[in-house]
Amino acid sequence: MLYDGESGFCTRARDFFNKFEFGDSIVWTPYQAGRELPGIPEEALQKRIHLVVDARSCSGFTAFQKLLLYNPTTYLAMSMLLSICELFAVQRWLVFPLLLLFSPLAVPMGDVVTDWVAQNRRRLLGCSLASTFP
Repeated sequence: MLYDGESGFCTRARDFFNKFEFGDSIVWTPYQAGRELPGIPEEALQKRIHLVVDARSCSGFTAFQKLLLYNPTTYLAMSMLLSICELFAVQRWLVFPLLLLFSPLAVPMGDVVTDWVAQNRRRLLGCSLASTFP
């Protein structure tokens, strides 16, 4: 996962997802690290997160979807949530939003949200690390 290492919001998001990850299936790398990147222009890296798997990349909401799908904790959390909702007979109301979240139909709206977050990431939660980098 390529992210903005100078953004406190992005760093907190990385820390959050790392807490719930088993093993090291997702390697978080700041795009500023100067490593060889798989043909993604720096301008694109500044605008969105990118997930690179086997020299193929995706960005924005699609990268977020795959980040969740590659994490086994997602499946455990969804199973627990659906089980709890079954007790209250609201399970059917939760299944559709969960399916939609991982559907290609959600990508256009998801991209709007992730693009807004990306544009405002340095202001969100008052999290800026820019002063700590030379």
